[in-house]
Amino acid sequence: AGSRRRCVGMSVTGWCLRSTVGPLCIPLTAGVTTIVGRGLAGLDDKRISRQHASLSASTSTEAFMLESLGSNPVVLVRAAGDEPGMPIILRRGEPAAEMRRLDRLFLLAGTHEFRLDGPEGEAAAGRDDTSATHSVKRPPPDAEEQPLQQRRAVAGGRDGGDGGEGHEGGGSLACGSSGAEGADGANGDGDDADDWGGRDLPLLVQPPKPGGFSGMEVLQRLAMSPEAQPAENIFLLTRDFVVGYDLYPKARVHLLILPRTRLDGPADLTASHLPLLRSMQRLARHLAASLRARTPGLPPFLCGFHAAPSLRQLHLHLLSSDLDSDALKNKKHFNSFATSFLLHPASVAAQIESSGKVLSRGHAAEEAALKQDMRCPVTGAPLKNMPAVKAHVARREYAEGVRALAGDADIIERWPGHNRANDVRAR
Repeated sequence: AGSRRRCVGMSVTGWCLRSTVGPLCIPLTAGVTTIVGRGLAGLDDKRISRQHASLSASTSTEAFMLESLGSNPVVLVRAAGDEPGMPIILRRGEPAAEMRRLDRLFLLAGTHEFRLDGPEGEAAAGRDDTSATHSVKRPPPDAEEQPLQQRRAVAGGRDGGDGGEGHEGGGSLACGSSGAEGADGANGDGDDADDWGGRDLPLLVQPPKPGGFSGMEVLQRLAMSPEAQPAENIFLLTRDFVVGYDLYPKARVHLLILPRTRLDGPADLTASHLPLLRSMQRLARHLAASLRARTPGLPPFLCGFHAAPSLRQLHLHLLSSDLDSDALKNKKHFNSFATSFLLHPASVAAQIESSGKVLSRGHAAEEAALKQDMRCPVTGAPLKNMPAVKAHVARREYAEGVRALAGDADIIERWPGHNRANDVRAR
């Protein structure tokens, strides 16, 4: 085993871990395990442990083995390979991960960023090569054909429980271009009022599931007092919205958009909330487009409100259509994403405009609908049980069907054959 050391200066081998925001350069030497942590020049964040991470050269000298040592996890973002730009969370006690030239290391999620520079990358070290994490180009079509069933850090591929937000599941109608959007200008709530358009999105780092159910008001607390909540549960904070992680994600990416105003759920919405609804829809489209642009292989998104939410505080689900998560465990979870249980925001706006309220079959009837037989939301093919569901959504045919439904959009507008108004009128 190599000796351990802390060091700052020039690399004798040509390899170094270079800060992307300051002058710090940590040399890496074959046969030596280098410790990175608080106490190095410029690293005084108390959330960083004194022995926070280690890097050991592999025998090939083309890569280093990265291990997390501190109480807070580190995040590795690959510059190349099968999933460039996809964050990998490493926690203390977990196996080391291979780090190659130009890969990026975040000592804390979204901050204290370093890049691994090697002999072939000395010229690259002088330029800001941020394509792995901040690319705004659409990935090539064949990139989206990568398998989606593999576990990923960004998917929250942890074993989720049935409590909390994950108990709700999701729905079928999704948020994309819609007729309601065209009224933005007339209502004075167009894109010029949005405060998120020019902001870079942070890394997606799915937080661990909570130790137990946090109560019916957990989302209300997040929306009304985000500064008092764990920072790791918040993806993005804007003037009017909190974008949080679903702590029991039902897909590779699963976010919740919450208005920073007190609304228990869709039943509280009136005509005065139409500008709010359209703003939520625009934010969902912005997030979906930005996340897909920088993450090759990420499929189109679904989004919508639950017809019978289980937690207080209005929240819009935004989740990738792969439905790839260990927390997707039962019929209720699946049907809440694959049926008309999810209310598309444009559909909600249209109902309010025509009826003055959101149409509902009643809480009991909505919940009963989640017990219906499971079917593929794209083809209608019956799915006997959860193993069949898992196998089906991992197939190439499902991924291709989802992309065909979305077309050029980043969010699917609705699953085939689902008409919420007809569902309610047929009550």
